[in-house]
Amino acid sequence: RHSFSPWSKKFQGLIAEGALAGEKVILIKPQTFMNLSGQSVGEALRFYKLGPSALTVFYDEIDLAAGKVRVKVGGGS
Repeated sequence: RHSFSPWSKKFQGLIAEGALAGEKVILIKPQTFMNLSGQSVGEALRFYKLGPSALTVFYDEIDLAAGKVRVKVGGGS
């Protein structure tokens, strides 16, 4: 639907590249332990020469009801 490439192994994870609304998008699924996932993401950001402002993190949250979304800008919990 969005013409994403098949998943490939890179940056200690799986990546797929595509476009949404004309913008290049890189999907990364770290394959590290949860507390080490930043290593995978950091490798990708450095490779593509991107800063933290180019990063959007999606993750599951056990405290939210299924289908609910919470949006937050900035780091920390």
